[in-house]
Amino acid sequence: METLTNSGIKTNFLPPPFHPYNFQIPVIKKMVQVVLEGKDGLVIQPTATGKSVEAAFAARACILLHQKRGLYLYSENEGLQQARLKFSEIFANNGVVCANFFGYGRDEFVHRADMVFASFQSLNSHHGKWYKTFEKNHFDFIIVNEAHHSHAVTYKEVVDYFECPKIGMTATERRMDGKDIREIFPEIITEIRLEEAIVNRWVTAIEYHVLSNGLSTQALKQICKEVLEEGKRISIKQLNENIFVEMLDNEMLTEVYKYAFPVNSAPKQTLFFCENITHAKVVLKLLKRDGKSAEAIHSKQPQSKNRSIIKDFRSGKIQFLLSVDKLNEDIDVPNAEIGVFLRATDSETVFWQQLGRLLRRTEWKEKAIILDFVANVERIIMVQQMVKTIEDFATKGGEDLFQRTLMHVKGEGFDFSFSNELKNIFEVFKVLKSGHYPTWEEASAVAIKAGIQSSDDYSNNYKKVDYRLPSSPTEQYVNFPGWNVFLKREVAPKGWGSVAELINSEDFKHVAGSIRKYVAQQEIVEPKLVGNYWNEDGKYCIKFCHPKLIKIIKTKFQNKKPAPKGWMTASMISREYSVSRKVVIAFVDEFRVKNPTWFRFYLNHSSFLENYHPTLVKMIIEKFDKRKPASKGWLTAKMIVSKEKQLSLAAIIKFVDQYRVNHPEWFVMGYVKRGTAEHYHPDLISLIISESEKLLPPSKGWSPIGVFATKGGINNAKLIIDRDRSNYQEWIKMYCINGELKECYHPDLIKKVSAEIKVTVVAPPQGWMICNEIAQHHEVGVKWKKVKKVADEYRHEHPEWFKFFRIAFHRRNAEHYHPDLVLKIKEKFAKNRE
Repeated sequence: METLTNSGIKTNFLPPPFHPYNFQIPVIKKMVQVVLEGKDGLVIQPTATGKSVEAAFAARACILLHQKRGLYLYSENEGLQQARLKFSEIFANNGVVCANFFGYGRDEFVHRADMVFASFQSLNSHHGKWYKTFEKNHFDFIIVNEAHHSHAVTYKEVVDYFECPKIGMTATERRMDGKDIREIFPEIITEIRLEEAIVNRWVTAIEYHVLSNGLSTQALKQICKEVLEEGKRISIKQLNENIFVEMLDNEMLTEVYKYAFPVNSAPKQTLFFCENITHAKVVLKLLKRDGKSAEAIHSKQPQSKNRSIIKDFRSGKIQFLLSVDKLNEDIDVPNAEIGVFLRATDSETVFWQQLGRLLRRTEWKEKAIILDFVANVERIIMVQQMVKTIEDFATKGGEDLFQRTLMHVKGEGFDFSFSNELKNIFEVFKVLKSGHYPTWEEASAVAIKAGIQSSDDYSNNYKKVDYRLPSSPTEQYVNFPGWNVFLKREVAPKGWGSVAELINSEDFKHVAGSIRKYVAQQEIVEPKLVGNYWNEDGKYCIKFCHPKLIKIIKTKFQNKKPAPKGWMTASMISREYSVSRKVVIAFVDEFRVKNPTWFRFYLNHSSFLENYHPTLVKMIIEKFDKRKPASKGWLTAKMIVSKEKQLSLAAIIKFVDQYRVNHPEWFVMGYVKRGTAEHYHPDLISLIISESEKLLPPSKGWSPIGVFATKGGINNAKLIIDRDRSNYQEWIKMYCINGELKECYHPDLIKKVSAEIKVTVVAPPQGWMICNEIAQHHEVGVKWKKVKKVADEYRHEHPEWFKFFRIAFHRRNAEHYHPDLVLKIKEKFAKNRE
C-alpha cells in the first residue's frame, strides 16, 4: 500500500490485515496526494463503500511514510469509537500512537499522539473552546467524517481554526439549508453515487420491495379518474391523505416475518427505521408479544444502554433492532440483512443513510432485502428515480445489463419490485407536479411541435406528449379559438366547396365515385383548383374545390344524356374485345391530362358512367385486341418458365422491370389462350437466359440467414459466419428469393452454425467475459467498441478465444472472450494509461 505514496523513505512496516478493494486504491492515493500538496479535498461516497477504510489507509501512509500528525473529527461518540478500532487495525501495531478526545474519555497524551480522534462537541461546547488547547498548526491533516455538517456554526468554527489540509468525507454533499460544503472542501477527490456502487457490486446486492399494503385502491381509482381523465387538480398532501390508509402493525409484521424467517435458511437480522419513539415502542411490544428477540434504541434512553443494545445486535444476541434516528450516520452493523422502512421522510440524505446501513459487504451476506412500507408518494418517486439512475449506469457502454418489466427492474446486484398499484401513482404524481399550461397559446405550441394533427389525435396522444397539456383544451381555456387555430391548420378559402359535402347531396350520390376520380384528374391538370383543408371541427383533412371547379362538376355530372355513337365505357370494351377492364383503364389514364375532351360522363342504361371518345376507343382496340397474337419469338414470363424450369416467375418479372424505362419497345400485349398477356422481345429473352444464374432459386437445403431466427439468433449466426467467412466460400452463394438476390448457406454450414449456437446457451466458464463487461472494468475503463476492436485482431489467429454463452441475467446469448484474450486486452489499456 505504501508504494502508492511515491515516498522515497525506506521502511520495514508491518502490513495491514487486509487490502482495500480495487476501486478504493485511486481514492486513497488521491487523499494522500491532497495532503502532501496542502489542499482541502472532498470524498463523496455512499454509505457502506468504505470511506473510513480509505481514510485509515491514507492516514497510515501520511503518518508512517511522511511523519504527518492527523486529526479525525466526527460528531458521534459511537462512530468515533468504531473509527478508532478500524484505524488501529489498519495501523497494524507499527508504533502509531492514537488518542481519544471525545465522550469515552480524553487521553492525557493527546497532544503527543500521531492520530487523534475527537468529537466536535468535545472540542467546542459551552464548557469551553477546547480546540484552542492545540496550536493552529498542531495537526498536519484533518479528516472530517459526515462533512456535510461542516457548515454548522460550532463545527465550522473548529474546522476553520486549524491551519492544515482538510479532507471531508460524506455520502451526500447536499444540505437542507442549501449551503455548499465545497466552499470548505473545494478539491473533489472522488464522487461515487450509490446507484453506481450498486451496479458495480461495490456494495452488497440489493433486493428492494416498495409495498402498498396501506393503499386504498378504491380511492386511488377515483383519483386517477378525476386527475387523468377529468383534469382535476389536488395537492400532493391531499393525494397522500386520500390514497393511503393507516396500515395495521400486525399486517406489516406478517410481511416482515416472511423474509426474516426464510424456510430453508437461518433467521435474518433485521433493522426497523421507525417514525418516532412512540411508534417504536408499539412495534417493539408486538415483536416481544410474538416471542421475538428485539430491542429499540432512541434518544430518550441512556447512551450506555443504546451502546449495549447495538453490541448485542452485532454479536447476534438480538435479531430485531428498532431505531429512531440513531442509525443514520456511521454506525456499522454489517450483519443486518433486512431493512424495514416505517419512517416517511422528504430528506434524501436521511434516506441514503438509512439504506446504506444494510449495504456493507461481508463474505457471508448474499444480499440486503429492503421492505419499504412508507405511505408517502414522495418516497415512492424517490425510489423510482434511484432505479432510473441505476438503469443509466447499467446501460452505459451500449448493452442492456438489466431485465425490466413495467413494475420490476432486475440486474446483477439489484432487484427492485413495485406493487402493481403504484404505476397509477406515478402517472398521477407527474400530472399534479407539472400542472397545465396557463394559456392555450403555450399548449398549442407544444401540441404542434409534437406533430398532433387533429382533435382526435390530440385526445389519443396528449398524455404521451406532455402531462401539462389539458385533456380538453376547449373546456380548460375560456378563449379557446377552435381546433384549426389551435393546431395552426390551413382552412379552405372563402367560397371553396367540400367534395365530401357535394357527393353526399341527393343530386350527386349516384356519381360519387366518378366525381372523386374527376377531382383527382383535375388536381393534376389544374392543381390550383383543388386543395386539402381541415373541416370546421378539426377532425378531418379533406379535399376542397375552387368555386369555378365546383360549378364545372355540377354542370358536368348533372348532364344525364345517353352517350353519342362510338363512345364506349371500359366495361363495354372489356366485354366486346375480351380485354381486361383494369388494362383498359391503365392505358387510357395516360391521355387524361393531354386530351381531357376524350373523357365524358353519359347515361348508360340506368347508370351515369365515364365514356371514351371514339378515337381513344380505336387506339385501345388496336393495342389490346386479344385476337391479335404477338410476333414470332416474343414470349410471356410463364412461357419462359416452362422452357427454363429452374427459373421462378417472380424472379423474371423482377428482373425485366429494370428495362421498362429505357426499352419500352421490348414490352407488348399479345394474345394467349385465355386472354392477353405481356410478351417480351427476343433480345430481352436472351438477356434473361444469359443472366439466369442470378435468377435461380436456392438449391435444395440451402437457406438465407433467416433460417437462424429460431435457432438462437440471427446476429449470433452472422458473427459465427463472418468469423471464418474465408474458410466457408464454397458454402456461401447468392440466390434469387422472391425476385431478390440473397446470400444463402449450404446445409452443412447451417448445421455447423446451429450446433454452435445450440451449445452456447450454457453459462460461460470461469474467467470468460463479454465485451461490455471488460470495458467497464476499472483496469480498462474505455468504450466497448475499443475493446471489440482489440479483440478482433486475434479472431483469425485464435478462433478458439471467441465463443457464445448465455448472459446470466439476460435471455440472450452474447459473444464471450477467453481469459487469455481478456488478459491481453487489460494489459493493452493499462499500458495506454501509463
